[in-house]
Amino acid sequence: MFSNESWEEIISAVNKKDKTCLEVIMITPFGPTAIKRSLEKELKLRGVKINNTINWWSASSPFGVLEIEIEDGYKLFFIWSQGEKNQVLKITPKDDIDIKIIIESLASSNVSPGVMRTFSHARFPGG
Repeated sequence: MFSNESWEEIISAVNKKDKTCLEVIMITPFGPTAIKRSLEKELKLRGVKINNTINWWSASSPFGVLEIEIEDGYKLFFIWSQGEKNQVLKITPKDDIDIKIIIESLASSNVSPGVMRTFSHARFPGG
């Protein structure tokens, strides 16, 4: 799904476990189910043991969050936006509380919540 360089950076951050979770911001042409299957497969191939996976998305938005809990309760949050290709934009160790705003925004009744709108404008200027 991603370049070997991106996967090396993700796995390195997972092994360090500097914070309570890892945030990976990405673009992809795939939908939520394909993203989930692909990321789980790639992580398992790299020796990561997955405890639980939760897919947060809305049919009315081209954004979502895939939460993957791995061994020791460490969490990976893949924040995705639909785009033309698979690409990692940013990898950041975070505290669990940082990501909850995005998940709560997706779960709300807003079609285009402020957090996602900001992310959209940063990724797709003028649109």
